[in-house]
Amino acid sequence: MDIGNTLRDARRRKDLGLPDCEAATRIRGRYLTALEDERFELLPEPAYARAFLRTYATFLDLDPRPLLEELDERLGGPAGEEARPAPSRPRPVRVPRGRRRGPGRVGLLLAGGVAVVAAAVWLGGNDGGEPALSIAQVPTTPGDGPGSGGTTTARTAPVVTPPASRPTRNTAASLRLAGTAPDGSWVQVRRAGPNGPVVFEGMIGAGDARSFRLATRLWMRVGWGPSLRATVGGRVQPLPDGTSEVTVTSAGISS
Repeated sequence: MDIGNTLRDARRRKDLGLPDCEAATRIRGRYLTALEDERFELLPEPAYARAFLRTYATFLDLDPRPLLEELDERLGGPAGEEARPAPSRPRPVRVPRGRRRGPGRVGLLLAGGVAVVAAAVWLGGNDGGEPALSIAQVPTTPGDGPGSGGTTTARTAPVVTPPASRPTRNTAASLRLAGTAPDGSWVQVRRAGPNGPVVFEGMIGAGDARSFRLATRLWMRVGWGPSLRATVGGRVQPLPDGTSEVTVTSAGISS
């Protein structure tokens, strides 16, 4: 299939110029020209070529599937299916039979000392400033204990003051984008607005997911909305069809 002539003929049948298509699809005119001239090397990367071709073909009322199959044959397969190296497994460490022992006596003593010091620091650092130990006056009879009768002092058990509960910190809502189609969608996310710093830019395919905290407002450009599932704070948010630009806040997604 001739990709370039198919796109060009469909555009001319609709009596549209490249500026008209650029305004409707929000794809730069030089990229549309590269698609019609089949100069795919002028596109940023193969993933962009697939996203732009799908959006442009759909806008021209063409079935994008045969065009994408032809593009895959020319580019050597769908983008994003490169083989990933298998994770290496750690090699087992063999311990000599004579050295398979539990913690030594010195290790147990050190662990016990650390536990005692930690308990003393915790008991002495309560917020109310109360002493960790209280002295109680225990009445005794004259014949009990050394010296003359009266009272003797004894240490009671530690008085532990439970720590005051801290207020839970409010966490900001988050935006989650998950791919629902094999071809995926190209996404660009910026903070605050279309001229803000780029937070993410790339393809999100089937099985992929990205999350972004909504501490501030986010601006997002989506290449193909039907290939994504967007949620804000766990609530599903609809995305416009085709290529779109939306604003994301903790309240949801708006065009």
